[in-house]
Amino acid sequence: MQDMDMQDTDIRHAQVEDFDQWSELWRGYLAFYGEPEDTQTSQITWQRFIDEQEPMHAFVAVRNGQVVGFAHLIGHRSTWSPKDRLYLNDLFVAQAHRQNGVARQLLEHARHFFDDAAVQIQHAQVEAVEHAGRSPLQVHAHVAGVDLDAHALAGRA
Repeated sequence: MQDMDMQDTDIRHAQVEDFDQWSELWRGYLAFYGEPEDTQTSQITWQRFIDEQEPMHAFVAVRNGQVVGFAHLIGHRSTWSPKDRLYLNDLFVAQAHRQNGVARQLLEHARHFFDDAAVQIQHAQVEAVEHAGRSPLQVHAHVAGVDLDAHALAGRA
């Protein structure tokens, strides 16, 4: 069943029409961390995600037309490298879609984006909620790679 679930998930850049569904997940993400939503900040953040000139990216996981997860990346210049770098800043999957590979698919998509964008992975900390009944999984992205449940994603240097 897991393979079927993974095949039925489309991972893509967020689109303007995803806003309402993304907003619902975003509020859940903020609530998980006990953070109140500042609507103005959320709207500015969303506008940055969909503006191709901004160094911020949002990928969404879509199942049966419903946005069920997201990964947010933030790009920046580096004083240590001629290549730009990306932070994997946020990762979240709706409760009903956890434990079936959606977060892993989002991370894989981000890894391919890193490859295609010719950037380096910069140290970042992502708290991912992938498994029901489990505290957030601490994921650390380093220039050496990203680990999620002992699954190495993309060594880049």
